[in-house]
Amino acid sequence: MNPQSEKWNAHINTESDILPLYYSDPANGMNWVFDTDRDYRDSSYLPPGYLEASTNGSSNNSIACNMGDYGVKTTYQMNVYNATDEPRTFVYRVDTVSNLFLVIRNANGSYKRFEVNGQSMNAICTGTVRGTSQLYPTDTGDVTVKLPIVNEWGDIGGKQTQVNHVTELEVRIPPKSFQTFYIDQVLATGDPGSIPTRVFYR
Repeated sequence: MNPQSEKWNAHINTESDILPLYYSDPANGMNWVFDTDRDYRDSSYLPPGYLEASTNGSSNNSIACNMGDYGVKTTYQMNVYNATDEPRTFVYRVDTVSNLFLVIRNANGSYKRFEVNGQSMNAICTGTVRGTSQLYPTDTGDVTVKLPIVNEWGDIGGKQTQVNHVTELEVRIPPKSFQTFYIDQVLATGDPGSIPTRVFYR
């Protein structure tokens, strides 16, 4: 998050972590610059910023370019060999409260498909939206989705409620076969929470 555009807690954000973006628009020959130094309205340079005493927010929060939240992508290459005479299941486990889009691509770049309510789709989403969405769980398609029970309790709306932040993607691996595929994990919202992952076989 760009601390210059932060309305609260700008004092804990690190401006040097934000990468500037430069784009040459072929449609009109314009050059676009997105960075922490400029006013989002006209690209003029921001005035010197200071922390608002009541919120620790930036004095430039209403005019600075956001530069944060969405689109952080991590890709894992998986090389899986089933040496047995039985079908095996490769399980990719994600434990997070942040909302993530998860996609699995074959070695040639084509998508492994999720079947949701009779519709074939490329991606599913985890995190705080999970459980309220029709996307969970799925038991058909190239990749199935499970929500293991986690013995964790949180205070939600004034009452103790079981919280499950774990999502598992399962890929079937035929006997005596080798597969290479890619798992794309894209941060979809700025919800709090780390994004630890565990990968294991079952």
